[in-house]
Amino acid sequence: MLIKQYKKSENQSGTVLLLVILITGLLATVTASYSGSIDDRMDIQRDESAALRAEFAAESGLEYAQRRLLLDSSWTGTGIDGLTLSDGKTHFIISASPDPASSYGDNVHVLEVEGEYDDSKAQLGSAIQVFAGEAGTSELALIALGEDFKMKHGMVYGDVLVSDKASKVNDWVFDAEGVGSYQTGGAALDGSTIFLCTGVDGNLYKFDDQASDYQWLGDEIVITENSQAPAWDLDDWIVPGPGKVIFDGVTNMSWEYYDETVVFILDEGEKLVLNGCTFAGGLVVYCPKDYDLRQGYRNLIKLKNQTCVGGGDGGVEPNIGIIAPGGKLANDWNGNWICGFNFVNEIGVLRYAEIYGQTIVLNTIKNMDACEVSYWAPAAENRPSVINFGVVGGYTDMLAVFEDFN
Repeated sequence: MLIKQYKKSENQSGTVLLLVILITGLLATVTASYSGSIDDRMDIQRDESAALRAEFAAESGLEYAQRRLLLDSSWTGTGIDGLTLSDGKTHFIISASPDPASSYGDNVHVLEVEGEYDDSKAQLGSAIQVFAGEAGTSELALIALGEDFKMKHGMVYGDVLVSDKASKVNDWVFDAEGVGSYQTGGAALDGSTIFLCTGVDGNLYKFDDQASDYQWLGDEIVITENSQAPAWDLDDWIVPGPGKVIFDGVTNMSWEYYDETVVFILDEGEKLVLNGCTFAGGLVVYCPKDYDLRQGYRNLIKLKNQTCVGGGDGGVEPNIGIIAPGGKLANDWNGNWICGFNFVNEIGVLRYAEIYGQTIVLNTIKNMDACEVSYWAPAAENRPSVINFGVVGGYTDMLAVFEDFN
């Protein structure tokens, strides 16, 4: 069979070649365009990813600010240097300031946070309300919750809280069944606050916004939220057990040394005199729950001849100083050394005493003369189990969050 062959013309060959060139060029253009589109998309995704990470950085800054304000309600931010997280790229700068005129109420702080990741930035603003709770006692060397306060020729190393206005303390009160709860209480009158030739090497927190500075050294900060008196229940400590020695009806003791916690059970009105004693495990003077602490002290505790309390590790619990919710503490001229967590009803005339830890006085401080009071974190952060402040850890309420374009 014969197959007829056709000869291609030159015009046909040229047309095919032209089509090949056009299609090849079109494919190259499409490929280049697609490649460029991919690059653009990757750049956009990188930008969006960095922007998202910057927003995360700003949100992390808000969370960080809440934690810091719980620890220190006077915290004002990170400063212009800010903080950089462990990845080396995520960074935030925080500015915090109280807003006493806030429409949201008391204890409101305004936050401005700038989050950064590489070259991307995000800015957030927030209004939060801070309830410090138990954390509000952090770094407080001396907490005075009564009507009158006088300290002269002394020094405080740490923060101080004075309740210089009436009804600014939530008191722990027991009902007829012995169940405790917080009730608005505090001093009946504003009273007087005197720091004579005495400095506070820390912050002094007060309630009276009209009062001039009380002392010459530390910053003075006005607060509004009621302070908390300790919640307490000493019943477990009058039950015999390891780490404690209990004396019932003993009102005088001289030159005795105990590694354990020494517990005294006294009748109302009895005076306890400790002469030259050392109680390394702490001193407890029992107070029954039906006693109204705001009516004044139940027992006078007189320390003589350099009696020392606390600082040891053989007690029923660590870091016990003097626990006497119904006790009035006083001494002679020989000075004393007290270390641990201390909670007493009143302080009378106390001279040349050195006190380390955290000290809470529910009522009047008549005269602390030439005393040195120092904050000691182990005592403040690890209080005895029979003492707490009701609100554990505190909390914050995020009232508003907004993008900050300033």
